[in-house]
Amino acid sequence: MKRHTRQGEVILAAIKTAGRPLTPLEIHELASKKIPRLGIATTYRHIKTLSESHQVVGVDYPGQPPRYEWADGQGKVWVNLEEGNAIAEIDTKTLTLARTIKLDGCDGPGPLAFDPSDRLLFSGCTGNSLMVVVDADTGKIVATVKVGDDPDGIA
Repeated sequence: MKRHTRQGEVILAAIKTAGRPLTPLEIHELASKKIPRLGIATTYRHIKTLSESHQVVGVDYPGQPPRYEWADGQGKVWVNLEEGNAIAEIDTKTLTLARTIKLDGCDGPGPLAFDPSDRLLFSGCTGNSLMVVVDADTGKIVATVKVGDDPDGIA
């Protein structure tokens, strides 16, 4: 039986709200703001448990420390494909590409965020200063919004 602890909830919340993949030290730093005496070993232990339960997935950046990102709670995680102007949906249980969502009108998708309550993906298009909003379940574009030059982050 898995225990639900305040530490685990705070660590998961830090990952969920980050809007980008985080290193274990970044996760620890964010969680420590809520629980100042949180130990780094506890952070690593919870990351391992969250990864085993498919709530978070590891993201590899060559030459950098491992990073972790929240899966949607249904075994999915998304990654922008900058060269293909699309979003890749990854099945976190099989670690395979589930589908590719074409981002018509988007040039060079960079930052990506997920709103779990409305199940929307927000993709910033660095090449033409747009943000494309996609329904995560259907893969359909629901809005395209003009934003400032070179959007490099979505919170």
